[in-house]
Amino acid sequence: MCLFKNQLSKVPILLIILYVICGQAFADVVNKAVDAGKNEYARSCENCHGASGKGDGPYSSRLIIKPADLTVLAKTNNGAIPISSIYRMIDGSDDGAFHGGSRMPVWGNRYRSESRFELGPDNSQTFVRGRIFELLIYLDTLQVP
Repeated sequence: MCLFKNQLSKVPILLIILYVICGQAFADVVNKAVDAGKNEYARSCENCHGASGKGDGPYSSRLIIKPADLTVLAKTNNGAIPISSIYRMIDGSDDGAFHGGSRMPVWGNRYRSESRFELGPDNSQTFVRGRIFELLIYLDTLQVP
């Protein structure tokens, strides 16, 4: 006689319910991050890289070095966006391998200055990381197959 017979029969149902609830919660978090990244992209990147990310923004014709086509980041890197490199480039900790120094504004500096007074120096870096990761999540949605 199994003491847990009735309880064990409920486990798969509970797991399914838990999966559905958590799955939706995770999807909501990702969708919010994509939306935040899209807003930041429109604010900081779209003028040069264009609304679609192809490097055809309204400022692109005025630039000596044309903005990169962000829709092929994964395609040109064995199917994966080079997250670490792109992060460092946006943050400003890259030595210019992608942007060649000051060819692109260092958005990490702007994010740090915007958040330092409101959040303090300790929380400012966390805010900067979050903002950049939201942008990276949005860039993932722009990728072509």
